[in-house]
Amino acid sequence: MTKVALIVFLLFLVLNVTAVMAECPTCQGTGKIDCPNCNGFGYVKPSIRNLGVQAWTSEGGVLVRGTFENKEDVGVYGKVVAEVDGQSKTYTNTSPRTYFPPQEKIAVNVEIEEIEYLDFRYLSNQRYIVARMSIEVEDVTCPYCGGTGFVTCPDCGGKG
Repeated sequence: MTKVALIVFLLFLVLNVTAVMAECPTCQGTGKIDCPNCNGFGYVKPSIRNLGVQAWTSEGGVLVRGTFENKEDVGVYGKVVAEVDGQSKTYTNTSPRTYFPPQEKIAVNVEIEEIEYLDFRYLSNQRYIVARMSIEVEDVTCPYCGGTGFVTCPDCGGKG
Protein backbone atom coordinates (compact mmCIF):
# COMPACT_ATOMS: atom_id res chain seq x y z
CA MET A 1 0.00 0.00 0.00
CA THR A 2 2.85 2.39 0.84
CA LYS A 3 4.53 1.58 -2.48
CA VAL A 4 1.32 2.32 -4.40
CA ALA A 5 0.85 5.63 -2.55
CA LEU A 6 4.47 6.60 -3.21
CA ILE A 7 4.15 5.72 -6.93
CA VAL A 8 0.92 7.74 -7.22
CA PHE A 9 2.53 10.69 -5.42
CA LEU A 10 5.62 10.62 -7.71
CA LEU A 11 3.42 10.27 -10.80
CA PHE A 12 1.35 13.25 -9.62
CA LEU A 13 4.53 15.34 -9.16
CA VAL A 14 5.86 14.43 -12.60
CA LEU A 15 2.57 15.30 -14.31
CA ASN A 16 2.32 18.65 -12.47
CA VAL A 17 5.89 19.63 -13.40
CA THR A 18 5.18 18.68 -17.02
CA ALA A 19 1.98 20.73 -17.03
CA VAL A 20 3.74 23.76 -15.54
CA MET A 21 6.66 23.49 -17.94
CA ALA A 22 4.31 23.15 -20.92
CA GLU A 23 2.76 26.61 -20.43
CA CYS A 24 4.85 29.52 -21.65
CA PRO A 25 5.30 32.02 -18.80
CA THR A 26 5.49 34.99 -21.18
CA CYS A 27 2.13 34.47 -22.91
CA GLN A 28 0.48 32.16 -20.32
CA GLY A 29 0.01 29.56 -23.03
CA THR A 30 -1.88 31.74 -25.52
CA GLY A 31 0.97 32.05 -28.03
CA LYS A 32 0.37 35.81 -28.31
CA ILE A 33 1.45 38.90 -26.38
CA ASP A 34 0.37 42.56 -26.50
CA CYS A 35 2.02 44.36 -29.38
CA PRO A 36 4.97 46.37 -28.00
CA ASN A 37 4.43 49.09 -30.62
CA CYS A 38 0.78 49.90 -29.76
CA ASN A 39 0.49 48.28 -26.29
CA GLY A 40 -2.33 46.01 -27.49
CA PHE A 41 -4.59 48.79 -28.82
CA GLY A 42 -4.11 48.04 -32.54
CA TYR A 43 -3.56 51.68 -33.48
CA VAL A 44 -0.93 54.32 -32.92
CA LYS A 45 -1.08 58.10 -32.77
CA PRO A 46 1.70 59.34 -35.02
CA SER A 47 3.63 62.45 -34.16
CA ILE A 48 3.91 65.26 -36.66
CA ARG A 49 6.52 67.94 -35.94
CA ASN A 50 5.64 71.60 -36.26
CA LEU A 51 8.67 73.23 -37.89
CA GLY A 52 7.47 76.81 -37.72
CA VAL A 53 4.59 79.25 -38.10
CA GLN A 54 4.23 82.54 -39.98
CA ALA A 55 1.26 84.91 -40.03
CA TRP A 56 0.27 88.09 -41.81
CA THR A 57 -2.87 90.16 -42.35
CA SER A 58 -4.76 89.71 -45.58
CA GLU A 59 -8.04 91.35 -46.68
CA GLY A 60 -9.75 91.58 -43.29
CA GLY A 61 -8.30 88.36 -41.94
CA VAL A 62 -5.06 86.73 -40.97
CA LEU A 63 -3.35 84.05 -43.04
CA VAL A 64 -1.40 81.58 -40.91
CA ARG A 65 1.06 79.17 -42.54
CA GLY A 66 2.70 76.29 -40.73
CA THR A 67 5.27 73.82 -41.95
CA PHE A 68 4.91 70.27 -40.65
CA GLU A 69 7.06 67.17 -40.95
CA ASN A 70 5.77 63.62 -40.80
CA LYS A 71 8.68 61.53 -39.51
CA GLU A 72 6.57 58.33 -39.61
CA ASP A 73 6.83 55.58 -42.23
CA VAL A 74 3.08 55.81 -42.92
CA GLY A 75 0.94 58.65 -44.24
CA VAL A 76 -1.30 60.37 -41.72
CA TYR A 77 -4.45 62.47 -41.88
CA GLY A 78 -5.16 65.34 -39.54
CA LYS A 79 -6.48 68.86 -39.13
CA VAL A 80 -4.42 71.91 -38.26
CA VAL A 81 -5.78 74.46 -35.79
CA ALA A 82 -4.50 78.05 -36.09
CA GLU A 83 -4.86 80.79 -33.45
CA VAL A 84 -4.00 84.48 -33.25
CA ASP A 85 -4.50 86.82 -30.33
CA GLY A 86 -6.18 90.16 -30.96
CA GLN A 87 -6.34 92.82 -28.28
CA SER A 88 -9.79 91.75 -27.12
CA LYS A 89 -9.95 88.02 -27.92
CA THR A 90 -8.37 85.00 -29.56
CA TYR A 91 -9.40 84.01 -33.09
CA THR A 92 -9.27 80.41 -34.31
CA ASN A 93 -9.89 78.39 -37.44
CA THR A 94 -9.25 74.80 -38.51
CA SER A 95 -7.93 73.49 -41.82
CA PRO A 96 -9.75 70.87 -43.84
CA ARG A 97 -8.67 67.25 -43.34
CA THR A 98 -5.11 67.17 -44.66
CA TYR A 99 -2.86 64.30 -45.72
CA PHE A 100 0.69 64.30 -44.33
CA PRO A 101 2.83 62.00 -46.53
CA PRO A 102 5.43 59.79 -44.83
CA GLN A 103 8.90 61.29 -44.34
CA GLU A 104 7.90 64.62 -45.92
CA LYS A 105 7.51 68.28 -45.02
CA ILE A 106 4.38 70.13 -46.09
CA ALA A 107 2.99 73.63 -45.58
CA VAL A 108 -0.58 74.13 -44.41
CA ASN A 109 -2.38 77.47 -44.74
CA VAL A 110 -5.30 78.44 -42.52
CA GLU A 111 -7.22 81.67 -43.06
CA ILE A 112 -8.71 83.23 -39.95
CA GLU A 113 -11.55 85.52 -40.98
CA GLU A 114 -14.25 87.61 -39.31
CA ILE A 115 -11.82 89.46 -37.07
CA GLU A 116 -13.34 92.47 -35.37
CA TYR A 117 -12.25 95.82 -36.77
CA LEU A 118 -10.25 97.01 -33.73
CA ASP A 119 -8.48 93.67 -33.41
CA PHE A 120 -7.70 93.64 -37.13
CA ARG A 121 -6.20 97.15 -36.84
CA TYR A 122 -4.17 96.00 -33.85
CA LEU A 123 -2.88 92.94 -35.75
CA SER A 124 -2.17 95.02 -38.88
CA ASN A 125 0.04 97.34 -36.85
CA GLN A 126 2.14 94.50 -35.41
CA ARG A 127 5.54 93.97 -36.93
CA TYR A 128 5.26 90.23 -36.20
CA ILE A 129 1.91 88.58 -35.59
CA VAL A 130 2.17 85.92 -32.92
CA ALA A 131 0.30 82.85 -34.13
CA ARG A 132 0.07 79.28 -32.94
CA MET A 133 -0.69 76.10 -34.85
CA SER A 134 -1.41 72.69 -33.45
CA ILE A 135 -2.37 69.49 -35.20
CA GLU A 136 -5.07 66.95 -34.41
CA VAL A 137 -3.77 63.71 -35.92
CA GLU A 138 -5.99 60.73 -36.68
CA ASP A 139 -4.95 57.35 -35.31
CA VAL A 140 -3.50 54.87 -37.82
CA THR A 141 -3.51 51.09 -37.82
CA CYS A 142 -0.41 49.77 -36.09
CA PRO A 143 2.00 48.63 -38.81
CA TYR A 144 3.71 46.19 -36.44
CA CYS A 145 0.67 44.01 -35.60
CA GLY A 146 -1.63 44.94 -38.49
CA GLY A 147 -4.21 46.36 -36.09
CA THR A 148 -4.83 43.18 -34.10
CA GLY A 149 -3.09 44.45 -30.95
CA PHE A 150 -1.21 41.14 -30.60
CA VAL A 151 2.00 39.62 -31.92
CA THR A 152 3.44 36.12 -31.76
CA CYS A 153 5.10 35.34 -28.45
CA PRO A 154 8.88 35.56 -28.95
CA ASP A 155 9.63 33.00 -26.24
CA CYS A 156 7.50 30.12 -27.50
CA GLY A 157 7.13 31.09 -31.15
CA GLY A 158 3.34 31.17 -30.80
CA LYS A 159 3.06 27.58 -29.55
CA GLY A 160 2.00 28.56 -26.03
